Amino acid sequence: MTDIHHPNHNSKKTKYDIEVLWMNHAQEMLKRSEYVDGELLAKAIRCNGNQPIPSDVLEYLCRFLEGKEALTKGRKPVPRYHVNQMLMIMGGIYDKNLRWLKARRKKYGHLEGWSSIRKSNFWQGPPNEIAARMVARKFSYGAESWRSVQNRISSRRKALHCCE
Repeated sequence: MTDIHHPNHNSKKTKYDIEVLWMNHAQEMLKRSEYVDGELLAKAIRCNGNQPIPSDVLEYLCRFLEGKEALTKGRKPVPRYHVNQMLMIMGGIYDKNLRWLKARRKKYGHLEGWSSIRKSNFWQGPPNEIAARMVARKFSYGAESWRSVQNRISSRRKALHCCE
């Protein structure tokens, strides 16, 4: 991606050049209350040419130069859409595992499992617990225990059913 408004850029335009409006990009980031770093601010000012700097960007630039704007420390919060997506996937895998375990119990009359895992804690309990353990093991990130998997899936289903 090239800045066609950059002073060092040759004026010959190709069909592959993309015009980036850095000032608009900075304004959109400020509307979303995101941190705008110095590099992006410099690009926006350089590429803006003789046009006046919008007041919201100018105010942010002053705070930035005074050292009042800083990047927040620590882990950024997980976007809500990502959490919903993970819960949807976890719920689907949980349902698939639960169906498989119930069919296995119906076919064989028990859920003892294979000889290598028969005595492990993983394979103990009713089918819904075993299915939740399978999901918790697969998604160890964000799922502390099989009980938390069940709670998350249950709360998501309640939220979906209340809106119908």
